[in-house]
Amino acid sequence: MTSQTTPPLAKNSPPFTIQKNVDRVLVPVIVRDKEGHIVEHLEEKDFQIFDNGKPRAINLFMIERRVKTFSATATNGSRGTILQDPAIKRRERSAPPRFIVLVFDDMHLSIEDMAAAKKAGTELLAGSLLDTDYVAVASLSGRTNSGLTQDRAKLQETITSLQPRSVLKPNQTDCPKLDYYEADLIENKHDQTALQDAEQQLKICSTPPPDMLEEMAEMAARRTFSAGQLDVKTSFGWIERFIHAMSDLPGQRTLILVSPGFLTITPESMDAESHVIDAAARSDVMVSAMDARGVYVAEMNASDDMRGRSPRAVTDFRRSAMMGAGGVMSELADATGGTYFHGSNDLSAGLEKLADAPDCVYMLELSLDGIKQNGTYHRLKIKIDQEGVNVQARHGYFAPKPEKKK
Repeated sequence: MTSQTTPPLAKNSPPFTIQKNVDRVLVPVIVRDKEGHIVEHLEEKDFQIFDNGKPRAINLFMIERRVKTFSATATNGSRGTILQDPAIKRRERSAPPRFIVLVFDDMHLSIEDMAAAKKAGTELLAGSLLDTDYVAVASLSGRTNSGLTQDRAKLQETITSLQPRSVLKPNQTDCPKLDYYEADLIENKHDQTALQDAEQQLKICSTPPPDMLEEMAEMAARRTFSAGQLDVKTSFGWIERFIHAMSDLPGQRTLILVSPGFLTITPESMDAESHVIDAAARSDVMVSAMDARGVYVAEMNASDDMRGRSPRAVTDFRRSAMMGAGGVMSELADATGGTYFHGSNDLSAGLEKLADAPDCVYMLELSLDGIKQNGTYHRLKIKIDQEGVNVQARHGYFAPKPEKKK
């Protein structure tokens, strides 16, 4: 292959900060028919948007096509009129390049799941990508980054180098062994079943005085919860960083998150997710995600020391945590026009599916004029004036909080 100029993907960008835009919210919408085909040629009048159940006016309406390009213009906040790009005929003959960033979640993937994900990534490089595609392989921890390139050998080398990182995961020697989900139950929800389970673990792995059991269990939960918060902040930080690094690329932009997911169980983490969704919408980056756990089970295994513990409670905690972890991947995909692949062990087929992009994305813009700036979550509902269609769109947003006076 002849050498070409390789668009960079920032490796050493400045420390992560969330860019907040407080005057509008972008809502990418994908519309499919019963057979799953993209529905095109809808107009603004076909859409209704509800904010906490109340109808809202669409401030700006746009159509983004992944090969053909349409744009909308608006003056003084008026609604947009769709205009055909005069270069459309040329672009139909010569499609713009695709830029795909494969982000492997080395912060949360197990050794076994990482191995399966790497195999799927290798097969994607070998068969499904076009010669004109630019691809980057990166890790969620930020420690691995190939940069955007068409050099398949370099990409393969980067995939081979990926390893799970357990910096923020519970250590196997921890006593008691608590995950972020159970720590939240104890620290914030004051769940007695979770607290009793932590106390029983302490009885097994150490010999604390009986009158210190509760205090020690709560201290362990507090430590685990703090580590979990940092983990989520770091995860969203790198996703946002990759999105901004892609924002100026001249073609289709897709970020594919290969992950077991992670929990967003606090208002702070949900707020961070909402701002990442905004960043993706403004940067025209589609986020797709693959649950690299495949078909997973939550039942106990040989490594679990169950002496004195409730098998039912432990299984329930684990199942709830595993199900909740997938929510962030589904929400990021829904909100940005991407696809969420899950519940299948055929990870190669999943990555191949995610590497495709929808031909048409409708962009609705809402003004936040008149919205109380109190940090509350607003649920969004999109309705289409057409029967038999499936609508994929972001589920909501956080109203901005007023800036604190220094």
